[in-house]
Amino acid sequence: MTEFNLTNGQAIELTKDGILIRGNRIEIEGNVTVIKDDKHANIMEQDDEGTKISIVNIDDEPKPIELKPMEPKPISYGRLAALEAKLSTAITEIDKLKTTIKAERALTDQKITDAVIKWTVNGK
Repeated sequence: MTEFNLTNGQAIELTKDGILIRGNRIEIEGNVTVIKDDKHANIMEQDDEGTKISIVNIDDEPKPIELKPMEPKPISYGRLAALEAKLSTAITEIDKLKTTIKAERALTDQKITDAVIKWTVNGK
């Protein structure tokens, strides 16, 4: 199937079996002539600006998709052990960051509490 946009902005689809009109309406009024065979369409459009002739190839053959099976690659014990070590290190680093964030949050909370008490005591 091949899509072709007419000069008036409307689209038609060309197949070896026929012409499909896209949308709910198309205005032809003797200004558009489509002659086609199984492989080509000749589209002539006439308007106030002149005549436009287009020759369009009709591509009804679906493009084959070639899927190649993927074979899993075996992971050696050494490679698996190295990956586990990296994962363990990453988890440890994340835990350290969580502890640091909690400590910084507690320190910030304490500073806010001290400031509120100081403000309350001083009346400012």
